[in-house]
Amino acid sequence: QGPISQIALGQDMGIDKASMVKFIDGLEKKKWVQRIPDTKDRRIKLVAVTSKGQEALKELSLIHQSVAKEFLK
Repeated sequence: QGPISQIALGQDMGIDKASMVKFIDGLEKKKWVQRIPDTKDRRIKLVAVTSKGQEALKELSLIHQSVAKEFLK
């Protein structure tokens, strides 16, 4: 859905701020996401999925489908 603020992402996922920062740090180290400044409010950092992250999402989606299918057998 495009870049989203760290706060909004944490709220959507039900994760507290401190845990969200650590989670995003890990994704950034894998180069799956990047933090970018919000053009309207420089205090806010937006989280955007990188092309490497898009590839990982596709792969993880296939794994998720396979696991769900096996579980529901």
